[in-house]
Amino acid sequence: MSLVLEVDALTAGYGAATALQGVSLTVANGEWIGLLGANGSGKSTLLRCISHLVSQQAGRILVQGIDVAKDTVAARRHIGVAVAPDILPAALTLAQCLDVQATAFGLTGPSDLALEVLETLHLTTQSNKPLGWLTLGLRQRISVTLALVQKPSLLLLDESFNGLDARAAAALESILSREVVAGQMAIVMATHALPLVERCCTSALLLHEGKPVQQWNLRTGNVLVSLETAIARALDTPA
Repeated sequence: MSLVLEVDALTAGYGAATALQGVSLTVANGEWIGLLGANGSGKSTLLRCISHLVSQQAGRILVQGIDVAKDTVAARRHIGVAVAPDILPAALTLAQCLDVQATAFGLTGPSDLALEVLETLHLTTQSNKPLGWLTLGLRQRISVTLALVQKPSLLLLDESFNGLDARAAAALESILSREVVAGQMAIVMATHALPLVERCCTSALLLHEGKPVQQWNLRTGNVLVSLETAIARALDTPA
């Protein structure tokens, strides 16, 4: 499988504060990586660095072989970012957001995958309502749909299953798993939902205070205990 994402010795932060230090990660097409760790461990910062919303202080990030720091526009064409629901444009409708997103990627309309998610998650009836009128769960669904407009090769999810009801979560999980298994997409997901990681992810990376602690290959089953127990043991192990 070809590498979609390469993160090499990444260090990043905010001002004088270091949020990530020495993080390396590779993600191939057809892989779904779970980023684990406590709040403030650096999961969201890593996703923001990959999409170049936060600049790295050291190291290198390649998406489809493109250095995101040197050619951000070209790299971002391959990345779908499910943004936090509260930063979606409240005054715009879903239909308007889809048009804007498609235009930004030089498309005449959303990808078939985005349209499938739109239909499966029952968003078509919401298309002409301002996003600010909608519930958190609906805006969370919309955020993921917008991230799929150009059918990216790399999808970044930051707690994107939060706020979804069980039916919507199961439907979204099924569609994304299908795309990953078919080798159509790679996913990097920050989450606290360990059952979701155990069901869907091919591997999991544990971060603690901005540093990588341990990575597990979930596809080969080298986690012989529950992921929760494995994390606890990893954090109890002296550096």
